[in-house]
Amino acid sequence: MEKIMITIPENLLEDVDLASERLKKNRSQLIRQAITEFLRQLKQKEFEELMAEGYQKTSDIDSQIVDNSLELQSKASEKVWAWDE
Repeated sequence: MEKIMITIPENLLEDVDLASERLKKNRSQLIRQAITEFLRQLKQKEFEELMAEGYQKTSDIDSQIVDNSLELQSKASEKVWAWDE
């Protein structure tokens, strides 16, 4: 493990110390856990944004396919329903 120095506001440090006491963890453990959770949430958000982008692109392609198939279905049905009298 690497040791680092960080600067945080005094009121945040007080909150960290209170949480550390309640959770029976030391500052380092609590901060590691908080950073790990933050990064997990960040990755999840990025993943969800990529999924939404992919769905949007797929939706656009699906709409084009439907539009094209409706025209083809219309032409095909003209031939099927043509009555020879």
